[in-house]
Amino acid sequence: MSEGLVRMLPGVAATLSAMLGMLALLPRSRSRRRILFGLMNLGTYFWSVSYFLGLGVSGWFDPTDTVIVGRALFALGQVGVALAVTTWLLFAVDVTGLRALTRGWRSVAACVPGALLVIVMFSNPVHGLFVTWGGTAPVADFTYGPLGSVLNVAMYALVMLSSFVYTRAVLREPAGPRRSLFSVLAIAALIPLIGNVVWMSRSITGLALPFNPTVVLFMLLDLLLAVAVFRVGLLDIVPVAEGHAFRSMRDGGVVIGAEGRIVVFNDSFHAVFPGAKAGECLSDIAPSFWAYLAERNEATEPDVSCLFDLDAHLYQVTVAHMVSRSGALLGDSIVLRDVTQEQAAQQRIVDLNMKLERTVLELEDATNLKDRFISDMSHELRTPLQSIIGFAGSLARELSGGLNAEQHDQVQIVLDAGRHLASVIESLLDLSSAESGFMVLHTSKFDVNDVARHIMETMRPIAEQKGIELRVEVCCAGVRIVHSDETKLRQILLNLLGNAVKFTQSGHVALKVDCVGGEVLLYVRDTGPGIKPEDLQHVFDAFYQGAAGTAPRVRGAGLGLSVSQSLVQLLGGKISLESVVGEGTTFCVTIPMEPPAAETSSSAACA
Repeated sequence: MSEGLVRMLPGVAATLSAMLGMLALLPRSRSRRRILFGLMNLGTYFWSVSYFLGLGVSGWFDPTDTVIVGRALFALGQVGVALAVTTWLLFAVDVTGLRALTRGWRSVAACVPGALLVIVMFSNPVHGLFVTWGGTAPVADFTYGPLGSVLNVAMYALVMLSSFVYTRAVLREPAGPRRSLFSVLAIAALIPLIGNVVWMSRSITGLALPFNPTVVLFMLLDLLLAVAVFRVGLLDIVPVAEGHAFRSMRDGGVVIGAEGRIVVFNDSFHAVFPGAKAGECLSDIAPSFWAYLAERNEATEPDVSCLFDLDAHLYQVTVAHMVSRSGALLGDSIVLRDVTQEQAAQQRIVDLNMKLERTVLELEDATNLKDRFISDMSHELRTPLQSIIGFAGSLARELSGGLNAEQHDQVQIVLDAGRHLASVIESLLDLSSAESGFMVLHTSKFDVNDVARHIMETMRPIAEQKGIELRVEVCCAGVRIVHSDETKLRQILLNLLGNAVKFTQSGHVALKVDCVGGEVLLYVRDTGPGIKPEDLQHVFDAFYQGAAGTAPRVRGAGLGLSVSQSLVQLLGGKISLESVVGEGTTFCVTIPMEPPAAETSSSAACA
């Protein structure tokens, strides 16, 4: 390399330092560490530019000014040394976690040598103890005085202290990427010292150096830091995150080398195996666990979780092989997860599921027995009951002879009671069939308007006996064909209209038919006493008979609404009601116009 190119190296160093310093001190990315890094580059810039300009001062400046300019550049270089070395030490203690050394009196103490160097240098014309100039050479011909020698030695002592800080961090840090980076930085911190040793020993070695190479080597250190810290982010983020994640794991974690020695472990692993130490063989620390690992490695592939029982605790163990890029086995990463409570909870779930299955089977048996009992008893009751109703009807019609008024009333009571009991039995059978799922739909296509009108005509005689007006309103224009079970729909309307007529003492009962989209809406409104709010949530319960408003109690089994709800659900629809005490009740039934192929949500709302 030619002497001209060598002389350009300080200029290159100055340019790079200025660029790195400006990038580090950008307002949008400014932080404590970046500020220290920026100031370090600023000091390197002053140091480098003083050498660069000093090497050419004789040719670039007027001869009468070379002494003044040369000495000014010397002063600038000393400022750069003080700033670069001081901030390098502060940066080192910051990135290695010794931030206590950068606060309070310690930070002041770290800045004292550099501050004294600058102060003594600028006051040198007064005391002459820092440097003594010889001849007219601007930079090269000088001798350090007693204070200059001491303070320059202090500067290099700070550089050595920075190397010590990194070395200390390497020794204290467990094996991992963070330790590797500290090792690299500890070696890099020695580079400027090596350059200074070469410069100081040039008279012995006979090397002809145009300038102190320490400044250029310091620039290489800056570049290394820029890549490692601010470009890749390894020193700031990744190792810290990895170390924090590993140490804060609730699961036990350990890394062992290929020879079976412990490399690093976390607190959770130490809690399981208190004797764990870095460098010890895992077989000595935990022989039973080591034997388990050897056995599972023969039986399973890596990364497969197996269970390990230790001291009444059950651990899920996952082993992952760590290999180098060349494929060589470096060691194993082992994670132990305590699944004792999890396994116990799973066992409790299994036990509860088995108990639930037994309960379901018992309920199914009980339901089958109930259905069979209702079916058998209904059959046994209906046969004699039909005979009673038949004979009572014959007597009421006086087919076997005349009856006096009292006898006729008594026969009529028997006939009414028989018919009521038959209605209760039929409702019980319908409810039982719907609940057990044995009720079958027999679908056909019919006109819903005709069904509504026919039902109203069927109910009209009963309503007229009570002096109640029946109203029917058909909002579906033309013929509205519904594909559903007509018999079930008739039964639903008969139950709802029968209840309305039964509880209404005066006024009217109305049936409204409306069609919205693919659904039919059937409204049954009455002007009866209404239903109390506390009874609304129970009106569809079987055998429930709440006090309806202020109306006198009406005889019934309390099955009509429950049966109607089951039938509506069987048709794929829904039923709801609104009621105001003293004003009346409105039931709304929504059924699809086509039989549902699967469960779908209703698109129409009852109003």
